[in-house]
Amino acid sequence: MSYVISIWKQPEDLPWPGSLKEAVEQLRLLFKRPGPPDAACQRLLERLARRYPDFAEDDEEGEGPWLEGLQDVLPSDVPVFNFGLMSGDHLDAAQACVVSEAVALGLNVFDDQAGELHLGHGVSLGLDDRAACVTALDALALRDHALAASRLQPALRQGNRMARELLADLYLRGQGVRQDQAAAAALGLSALAWKTGEDRRLRPADEASQAKVRQWRQAVGEASFALASAWMARLLPPPAGQAARHDPADVLAQAAADLDQRLQALEQRIRQTPGLAPWDDMHALAQRGHPTAQYLASLMLTEGRGVAADPAQALQWLRRAARAGHPLGLYNLAWHHEQGQDLPQDLQAARRLYGLSARAGCAPALAALRNLEQRLADAPVDPGGLRQAAEAGDAAAQLRLGEALLDGAPGLPRDPALGHDWVLRAARQGLAEAQHIMGSLCLKGEGRPADLQGAVYWWGLAAAQGHADALCNMGLAHYRGEGTAVNRPQARQCFLRAAQGGNAAALHNLGILARQGHLGGPPDPVLGGALQLAAGQRGHRGPAPPLPPESLQEAQRLAADLAPDTDVVAWLERRLGRAPGGAGATGPGPAAAPAPAASAPRSRVPAGSADGNAPDPTDPDPAARPAAKGRDGLTRALLALGCFGLLGLLLLQPPTWAFRVGAVGVTVAAALGGWRVASHRGRAAQLLCAVVCALPGLGLLICAMALLRTLRPGGDDPA
Repeated sequence: MSYVISIWKQPEDLPWPGSLKEAVEQLRLLFKRPGPPDAACQRLLERLARRYPDFAEDDEEGEGPWLEGLQDVLPSDVPVFNFGLMSGDHLDAAQACVVSEAVALGLNVFDDQAGELHLGHGVSLGLDDRAACVTALDALALRDHALAASRLQPALRQGNRMARELLADLYLRGQGVRQDQAAAAALGLSALAWKTGEDRRLRPADEASQAKVRQWRQAVGEASFALASAWMARLLPPPAGQAARHDPADVLAQAAADLDQRLQALEQRIRQTPGLAPWDDMHALAQRGHPTAQYLASLMLTEGRGVAADPAQALQWLRRAARAGHPLGLYNLAWHHEQGQDLPQDLQAARRLYGLSARAGCAPALAALRNLEQRLADAPVDPGGLRQAAEAGDAAAQLRLGEALLDGAPGLPRDPALGHDWVLRAARQGLAEAQHIMGSLCLKGEGRPADLQGAVYWWGLAAAQGHADALCNMGLAHYRGEGTAVNRPQARQCFLRAAQGGNAAALHNLGILARQGHLGGPPDPVLGGALQLAAGQRGHRGPAPPLPPESLQEAQRLAADLAPDTDVVAWLERRLGRAPGGAGATGPGPAAAPAPAASAPRSRVPAGSADGNAPDPTDPDPAARPAAKGRDGLTRALLALGCFGLLGLLLLQPPTWAFRVGAVGVTVAAALGGWRVASHRGRAAQLLCAVVCALPGLGLLICAMALLRTLRPGGDDPA
């Protein structure tokens, strides 16, 4: 069965529809108008093709979501594009994908069967709560939890119950937001049906709500449930026709502040009474979902400090801390998987957790990851078992099988096209490492034709999950304008997040930005050299910064202060006296990159990003190296012409006023060209180059007119 939705660009002569009925009337009017759909519809098809590039090979029994191929399906006679989807299990995800990509391009989407209208300016209308959450559902399908949380905020303020349920799950798991079980329970409880009893207290309105209340109490514990019950009343949707008395965002911010204050008080108490850990307080905070408290609780249960030792309970708290992204929690859980202690041995799980821990800033995890990578590289590949796990839908197995087919392995001959397809399947499941490798495959054209915009698309998805290598590649793309527009501030932010995640090449690139004055403030060769030296200490292979001996000693001292576990953004703030950014930067720098769900980094990255070959720091601008060389050659040529022009001015007399006007015009044009040629060298150099370039235009015209005078009989020009 088919499922059809209508897509169109809002005409300038028609008002935005304010209801489903108005949308239907507008569509009827548009179907009577001649003309093809807006060009944005074609861009929509291109974006959908990048997410599902093998659409043409899928049929009703395959996994393709589209009713027809995406190529050459745009109508040419009406401005409305009717898009067909395949009915099936994937219908909801496919519809959310189309809506999200269409709205991002400013297109309207009308889904008559679901009763939903999504307008290009961001407003969604529908018969139920799902309409306001569709774009967030697509972000969740891509595992971009932070984007999903931000897209749910407007619906949360409108009292949308589905938005509350989705946000409650994110807070419970600590995905895209800071984990807080009390806030999660408050959101979950506010999504239930409530009534006021005779004692004027809120009570669940039905048996289903009562069962949910019991589930939340059991899931978060009594301490967190008591706090959630107090906050829940402030999160309840207001009655119809009334404005909300409390902003849900303020309530959640207050919950986070309360959690911080409790942990700070507990840490101060521990410092005042060393050796005596208050288990009850730590357990209460751990139940609320604070990752540090969960990690400390696991240590206390493991060592029997302040409470009876309980390895099984300790492992549970360790898992919860790791799920929240705690660096040491991830490292310890990876060690358990690698050694097979209290858990079945699982080297692939250990590799993934070590990678997450290293990107979260845990220095020992990086060494452990390298050792484990070498151990896995020496282990033989089981083609049969690997293919079976990949076909069963295991994303990690799909990625490993794709890598084996791309490189060739015993029992798996090299097949770039098939390897590309397996990596693509893993990337579709939201595996950040697979998305990063897909970007590199698109760049190099392995298995399929090269696609620079596709590379940036996949790197962007991986970067949204905090993948350090993908962030570095996105920084280079923004810096050089490859596959996207040049955006130096965005490049700086990407490099900062990548360096926070442990990427040495990004740290080296930050050094280049510091030397060029793009990191905030004037050019600072010492700071740039320190960042480049620190990158070399972390394994980056690149040329040493060209500094005089005294400056090099200062840079070495600063680099020694920038240890592998140092917060790069905080370190730069102390050095610069402000957040690393432009002159107008006021707030703190970017937060540490969220931990991605990926395995260890792979070498399929472009030169100059994460493979250790960063741009040459001796260049004034590594992103514009070819253009800079071309401008320098042109400047020298114009300088030579300027000398001849000056000679002509000294030896010849200017002719008529007509000649003078023409000479001035040509001279002004040449001066503007010289100003543009030296745009990368500062105002003084621009002014000098403009003057030099103006001389050839005037001098050559004088020479030409003098030559005409000598050839013309009569000597002088007519008056």
